[in-house]
Amino acid sequence: MDVFLFYLFPIIFVLIFLGITYFWEVRRSKKIRAIAQKLGWQFHQDNRNNILPINPHFRLTAIWYNRQNFRNILFCRIKGKNIYIFENYYYANKSKNYRTGVLIEDLRLQLPDFSLEPDALFLNKFGQKWRKRKIFFDSHPRFSENYLLLGEDEDRIRQLFNEAVLFFYETQGLLLGIRTEVRGKQFLVYRRNYRYQPEEMEKFLADCLWIFELFDS
Repeated sequence: MDVFLFYLFPIIFVLIFLGITYFWEVRRSKKIRAIAQKLGWQFHQDNRNNILPINPHFRLTAIWYNRQNFRNILFCRIKGKNIYIFENYYYANKSKNYRTGVLIEDLRLQLPDFSLEPDALFLNKFGQKWRKRKIFFDSHPRFSENYLLLGEDEDRIRQLFNEAVLFFYETQGLLLGIRTEVRGKQFLVYRRNYRYQPEEMEKFLADCLWIFELFDS
């Protein structure tokens, strides 16, 4: 009997945990669906039909890319742009991590490909590997110390990161932990390991559209 109880209690605990998790995820999806209806956007529970055409070469997707990793996708076409809000999850260190992202697809986009992420700890750990490729701005040491900026077309990227862009990332962007990437005609903004609450999504979307205009103006 003691052996039976020894195995039974962990099983019950796991089942209860899974049940609570499922309940909260269903509840979350319902809230996000309600937001989509309020905004007049499409809502998709998952990416089973490739609703979200995200470039697999983004740093966000390069390692853990799987179309089933995306869920609670909102979509709308505004002024010639396809705009998506999505949730993405991946496994790292045996734990499940979530994040919220905004993808803007614009066929008129003429920006150079780049990836930008605030991660000083990452640089300290793997600095020798990435420092050779990292783009520095001597005039903005705060930016260079706190961000990893990568891209092949360095001249165009330097032109893109003007005073207004650098100032934003040195201040608000650094506080928020914003990550920004461009691949082809797609512009991506997200935070590492952070999933916005449903009631925060409209504000996050507005912030992402403002960041897009900052680059595309």
